[in-house]
Amino acid sequence: METQDIFDTLTENLGGYLKEVTGRKIILGKEGVWNKPAGEFILVDLQSMDSFRWETAHGLDSEGQEVYAHNYLVTYLVTSFRGQAHISLSKVIQRFKTPHIYYKYFPTNSPFAFSSSSTISRTRVPMEEQKFENQSSVILNFNVCFSEIDSSFEEMVDINIDGIIHQTGREDLTFRADINNTESDITSSSINE
Repeated sequence: METQDIFDTLTENLGGYLKEVTGRKIILGKEGVWNKPAGEFILVDLQSMDSFRWETAHGLDSEGQEVYAHNYLVTYLVTSFRGQAHISLSKVIQRFKTPHIYYKYFPTNSPFAFSSSSTISRTRVPMEEQKFENQSSVILNFNVCFSEIDSSFEEMVDINIDGIIHQTGREDLTFRADINNTESDITSSSINE
């Protein structure tokens, strides 16, 4: 699975979770420009993906391939519009503690897990002279961890290297190396002085 696919899956799973918990229409912010729908709805907007860079974030697997661990803190701004907006977001936070719903969208072996949330912020937005729209927002944080195997060297068949080494006060050295990856050794090399 590609890195972007993992973040897209998290966003879609969060949207499904919000739909089941609140029953409201869900709009994913990644859709770009969207029309404000009639009725109650929730907007899910990916705010940031902060990578944690740890020294132990890579190593070798049993086959000698480089394995990289990627760790991110992914932050969403979730805004509920109209009606009892703050109550719908309160349900969202409460249901993260309900295993049968939580594990349906964020299973144990998935690369992501709910981490934390902010407090719910209530806002009354003026629409016209005397009309207001209720909105409430909460920030949801998820930990995302997955590994990736670097197999790019495996895809190369031959490497040919031609080079010149410049030395002060001496003649330049030229060399050629032909490496065949299927045999994993140097098949020919030469250095000319």
